[in-house]
Amino acid sequence: LLGNIPRLLIANAYFLLIPVTKFFDPTMAIQLLERAINEQRSNTGNEDNDDSDFLTWYLLGRAYSLIDSPRQAYDTFQISLGKGPSSPLPWLAVGSLYLKLGQLPDALAAYSQAARLQVEGPDATISQIIASATAWDGLACVYERCDDQAHDAADACLRAAACFRSAGDLRASSQAEQRAHSLTTASRGEAPPPALKGPPDTPIVLLRDLIGMFPRDISESYQDPPQQQQQQQ
Repeated sequence: LLGNIPRLLIANAYFLLIPVTKFFDPTMAIQLLERAINEQRSNTGNEDNDDSDFLTWYLLGRAYSLIDSPRQAYDTFQISLGKGPSSPLPWLAVGSLYLKLGQLPDALAAYSQAARLQVEGPDATISQIIASATAWDGLACVYERCDDQAHDAADACLRAAACFRSAGDLRASSQAEQRAHSLTTASRGEAPPPALKGPPDTPIVLLRDLIGMFPRDISESYQDPPQQQQQQQ
């Protein structure tokens, strides 16, 4: 009824990318997101530029990942990084993609950047705490795949557990603590290492808080660190 309104197309695609629902359809999500981008380009009058935000391109990359198109996912996530370098979402996605491809140094760099972007302390929001937990969880997965890094993997698990506990997710916190214990035991040679864990998926709560926002509000919520520091001063 309303036509090609980009924010509605993006919201529709978001729902199509939730795996646990009957509406799950990454291919349709790609079509909707491409329509949204084309509409935004037509609004600017420039085919080589658009007024899209990093969330649009992140969702497109996520859709490509879900249909097992890593090359297209990588290219799209890179555009998302360019539009929102201060958001942890693209960095978490790139880290997961690199980890699946076995490119451990690149995965380590991406997850480390996601961890550095997070706000700590009483001013941190639930979304920021969960993003930090996911970053540390990803770092643990990277360390597990490196030689003689079980101790570092255990430490990352404990950091993830602390974040999950702060966010109120006691189940995830307990699982991370148990894995840290198993990794510590393995690092001492007292037991075999646990089976490798797959890269963590981006929690849906990190997207849910953004999907109803306008591009300007999304950009302001993830300002570059120097701008944040200037405002705090």
